[in-house]
Amino acid sequence: MLRKKNITDISRQSSADSSSAVNVVLHDITSPSKQGKSRKQGKRVPTFTAFVAILILSILAVSTMKLVRQDLPMDKEHSTTFLMKSSLRKEKENTSIQKPPGVVTKQLLQTSDSCRNERTNTITLSMSEFCLNGGQSENDLLRNQFNWIERNLAPYANELFQEEDKEQDELTVVVMPNALCRQNERVNRRDITLTTQMSINKLTRLVAIAGRWNGPVSVALRVTSMEELHLLKDQLLKYGEHLDQVAFHLYFEGKSRSYPNNILRNVALDNIWSDYFAVFDVDLLPSPANTHQHLQSALNRHPQLEEKLNNKTVFVLPAWEIDDIIPDENITIHHALYPESKEMLLDRHAKNEEDRNVRIFRSEVYKPGHRTTDYPTWMSNSTDVSYPVVTKEYGYEPYIIGAKKGIPHFFPQFRGYGFNKISFYTELHYASYKLEVLRDFFIFHVNHKSSYSQNQISFHDVNRKCVAKFWSYLSKKYDAGYLKKEQEVVGFKVWNTRMREGLGYDDVFSDSEEEEEEEEDEEAEDEEEDEEEEEEEKEEDEEEEDKEEVQDEEEAQDEEEVRQKHDEEEAQGKQGEEDDEDEEEEQEKQEKRGEVEGNLVVSKIK
Repeated sequence: MLRKKNITDISRQSSADSSSAVNVVLHDITSPSKQGKSRKQGKRVPTFTAFVAILILSILAVSTMKLVRQDLPMDKEHSTTFLMKSSLRKEKENTSIQKPPGVVTKQLLQTSDSCRNERTNTITLSMSEFCLNGGQSENDLLRNQFNWIERNLAPYANELFQEEDKEQDELTVVVMPNALCRQNERVNRRDITLTTQMSINKLTRLVAIAGRWNGPVSVALRVTSMEELHLLKDQLLKYGEHLDQVAFHLYFEGKSRSYPNNILRNVALDNIWSDYFAVFDVDLLPSPANTHQHLQSALNRHPQLEEKLNNKTVFVLPAWEIDDIIPDENITIHHALYPESKEMLLDRHAKNEEDRNVRIFRSEVYKPGHRTTDYPTWMSNSTDVSYPVVTKEYGYEPYIIGAKKGIPHFFPQFRGYGFNKISFYTELHYASYKLEVLRDFFIFHVNHKSSYSQNQISFHDVNRKCVAKFWSYLSKKYDAGYLKKEQEVVGFKVWNTRMREGLGYDDVFSDSEEEEEEEEDEEAEDEEEDEEEEEEEKEEDEEEEDKEEVQDEEEAQDEEEVRQKHDEEEAQGKQGEEDDEDEEEEQEKQEKRGEVEGNLVVSKIK
């Protein structure tokens, strides 16, 4: 826990120094010995000059005291009132009200949730400039920090923790990033910070995940009452020594609202100090132990990994689950049921189905969630440090390591059960991120009873509205989805159609063998129908072409016959003309012969 010098001590010292300075000057001016000495030297101190000097020094002293008063710590009664009052106009403009070091910075952000017809005033109180002084035990420091949190939260308590049955369309949320002043000075920019989110009842799981990670952790923690805040203090007093690398970002809101998964993920991600991050849920533990150090070593041994991180590639850690339910009180950093290495995991998975106690995460209830990871390749891969995968179907929701710069946010309007992680990885797809699976790392889920099982149906209508908002957002930002069919993920069309038909969330995402077969049969039937239609169209086109060819041939034959007939007629006409000419010639010859013969007869008679 970071320690800073007590601001009260600084303020008192400044005040004392200023008063001493004034007293020394006044003493020098008014002292008889000094005056006497001046007279002996033939010099006289004018009364007016002394008055002016006293007046100037008094003004300086008052100004100094005003500055010191502004630096007083927040445990002064008037300070809380001063801090919590701010200009409403500035708040609506979302401007930060800057104060001197040691005074909290307040920022107001107004957002609207069109899925639920709600408006939210999110007040962020930045406390990183006000970390308590040393000289006390760790537990005393922690108690004092929680007292400070309570005093600054008090003005909003009535709005935050109102009765559940009181309906409001304008809600208040208070966020305190890095509320316990931890970790930031120990984080290297090339570190990988594990980000996660949780409610108060999962602190033992946080102890386990932080211990196995053994590196910087950023956790956004939802608090819904002052009682929960007190419980958090008690738990941290008990487990605090195991959480010295964890930065806590407290998110205060009422119990009646559904769990803000994606908002908390964004809070945890926005408040990391490293360039790289990992996204885990608090129920999943990384392996091997000391994962952070092993990952850092991998980045050092394989520089191409870091280069890929900085060029829109995220690395997937295959997710597994343990069948056995481990009670929260027995969840520790190490456990006999934990697979501590890839070899141990593969050995347990290779057993018969009856003896097997590890399996692919959610493979029995929702296969699309992790099937794209390509587990057979991961299990057999012993050479390449990573291998690429392409999203095969809609609904992929892996756990990843990525670079913070430029990464999209989780869509904040998805709350409670359903679609919260899927939306993030869907956006990564449309934002042209690439996926690669790391060879030597994995995470495993510590089984527990789902907290959503009783409320899944209640989220149906809201989620359906939010899905429409989400696709509208993607379309505007990336020209995505149905606007660019070549970018669509396999399965999106079926999912979107079902949502439009008003089916429930479970109906949309259930993954039973029967429904899978029905979907496959429907797709196969659609494909067959498409093929048959194409074949019919092709046959019709061929028949039409054949008809056209026959018609062309018939027309050509008719033309040929006409031409031949015409040629014959022409030939006959020419022959007739020649015959007539021959007859005329013959007749002329006969006439000439007759004339000759007549002439001979005449000559004989004569």
